[in-house]
Amino acid sequence: MAQLLRWRPRPGRSTYREYASRPAFGRRLATGPFSAPFGRLRRLASGPFSTAWVLARWHIALYNRGMGFLGAQDEAAVTREFEKLTGPVTLTVFATELGPENNAKTVSLIKEVAALSEKITVKVMNPHIERDEAAAYGVSVTPAVAVEGAKDYGIRFLGTPAGYEFSNLIDSIICVSTGEAQLKDETRAALAGLTEDVTIKVFATPT
Repeated sequence: MAQLLRWRPRPGRSTYREYASRPAFGRRLATGPFSAPFGRLRRLASGPFSTAWVLARWHIALYNRGMGFLGAQDEAAVTREFEKLTGPVTLTVFATELGPENNAKTVSLIKEVAALSEKITVKVMNPHIERDEAAAYGVSVTPAVAVEGAKDYGIRFLGTPAGYEFSNLIDSIICVSTGEAQLKDETRAALAGLTEDVTIKVFATPT
């Protein structure tokens, strides 16, 4: 199994073509986190997202309109996490039909997630039409997802929040629902000393 992960390009062939071929993809999938030795889902070992389930990035490659993103085990795991929800959550998706394919993928993923809890509602907006709403949310690119609870905490996802970002989406939903961040007391004390607004941006690579 370890040998299957040691992919090397062969002389005289297109490295991308070989990497993206069906046999190569099958070998990567067979040894990835969805394979039997790893189990379909894996919990993060430590950190503030220790209770969140991680959906492997291979899931994006397997997406199609007929099957969607989440399998039965994925849905069961997320549903258990959503038992922690205490208040309503609104997921506002900004997407356009004329944009890249990940616009439609994002809408589909968010709707699948929302269907797992009665406390979650979804709003889909086209930023080219609902311009005032897009400006109010500070959204200028698509797809984008705003995660709100009793109030807007300013949480935004730009791009499709799948793969390793899926756990962050689930944790964000739980946090805005409960109104409580998973922070230590000393961290809360340090943040309480801020004298002006701070914007935090996290950049994630899709590969």
